[in-house]
Amino acid sequence: MNSASKNCVDDLDISNFEIKILTEEYVEQVAMALAVVFALEEPLAIGTKTSVEAYYPYALGYIERCAKAKLSHIAVEKSTNKAVGFHLCFDSDGWVEPPSDDEGILLHLRFLDDLHAKYEEEQQKLHFGKSSTTTSHNVKKIYKICSAGTYKEYRRLGLAKQMFQEAVKLAKEKGYEQIMVECTGYASQRLYEKLGFRELTRLYYENYEIVDTVNQNGTSVERKRKPFVTIPKDIADSTNLMVMDI
Repeated sequence: MNSASKNCVDDLDISNFEIKILTEEYVEQVAMALAVVFALEEPLAIGTKTSVEAYYPYALGYIERCAKAKLSHIAVEKSTNKAVGFHLCFDSDGWVEPPSDDEGILLHLRFLDDLHAKYEEEQQKLHFGKSSTTTSHNVKKIYKICSAGTYKEYRRLGLAKQMFQEAVKLAKEKGYEQIMVECTGYASQRLYEKLGFRELTRLYYENYEIVDTVNQNGTSVERKRKPFVTIPKDIADSTNLMVMDI
């Protein structure tokens, strides 16, 4: 960003923006915002060195699904109609990841699946021996925060807080009882803890190992690796699963 553009951003305050429901009109803009923010700053993407170019096709399918659901919010600059922030949400039971052939993104999705599997396993152990009628009463309608972010130059204006507040309001209107989020770094974990979320489970990058096979001269060879140990320790050491009752 040149100095003139930076000065223009510095002159802005929250009154220069509108929080809107994500619609099809903004799909490409928000897909690019998601790709840029996550490829450059999200710990899992940093760990796998996933580029903006690799992230964008996946992000496009992701945003298209969120736009159809009408459960997500964006921050739009009034003067330019530019989407500068996003708070992407979906019904937890209805979310299906869009397809991707990028190895880094597939690793991200596998890791998050294993995080949820860890939680489910812990819950099964916790409720072992209890009747099905006892545990069935604990099932809640969950509003899932899939991704949230703002372009770096538009931060500290209160946009993220306002998008979150609108999301909580919408979730209550739609009859949701709980909000869920996966936090992949220290910053997001601290933020959602301050907002009233509590941790359900956590998966450490240092301990996460996957086993797959690679082809070597026509032979399948087992490979063990820890794909996220390269994440800088000063930004993250784990992902946690958090919820807040509403």
